[in-house]
Amino acid sequence: MISGVALVLLSITAPQLEAGVFAARPVVMSTGQVLGPAVRGGWALGLFELGVLAQLGWANEDDRAYQVVHQELRTLAQLRWTTVIGRGQLSLGLGAGAVHLLETRNRHQAERLSASGLSAQETGSTFGLLLAAEAGLDLSLVDPLGLILGAGPNLSRLADTDGGWRLGWSANLGLRVRFGGSDG
Repeated sequence: MISGVALVLLSITAPQLEAGVFAARPVVMSTGQVLGPAVRGGWALGLFELGVLAQLGWANEDDRAYQVVHQELRTLAQLRWTTVIGRGQLSLGLGAGAVHLLETRNRHQAERLSASGLSAQETGSTFGLLLAAEAGLDLSLVDPLGLILGAGPNLSRLADTDGGWRLGWSANLGLRVRFGGSDG
């Protein structure tokens, strides 16, 4: 057992960083999509990669009474299985983490409401659990850079809502840099 753990620890490679953009289904809104920057850091452990992903996205929606600004911060710890194919890698991963939702609602005709002494803006926030699966492609460009593509389903559940678990999706596009190593 100890020799197996030592073998995994010896196969840890230099860290890598991924940065790009993501799109996802909002955790509460019924329409639209959340768009924004994404960053991931991690290490390869033999056939596996262990990493942390952070995504910050926004979506806007207008209805009869409000303009809604929907902001999500998603953080995940991920474990991915990888295999080399030609100049790239295919991966399948699972992640678990948290989502923070901040919504700001601005009433249409806010100036008239403010003049009447009524509040023209409402803000609310909540936290929740986020579970995700992802299939990905890492295509080596020029050492140490690579192009990252990934997509998959996710489940979210927010604390202050009565909706229960919500099925969604997310997709990533970005660049990867491996530090101190080669794409070989």
